[in-house]
Amino acid sequence: MANRLAEENKDFENYINNIDTFYKKTESK
Repeated sequence: MANRLAEENKDFENYINNIDTFYKKTESK
């Protein structure tokens, strides 16, 4: 259970990082 939660948290961090990267690319135009 805890391991699954850790995996979901990692996916969430990746999701946030992707949004952050996309936002920075969009902002720099």
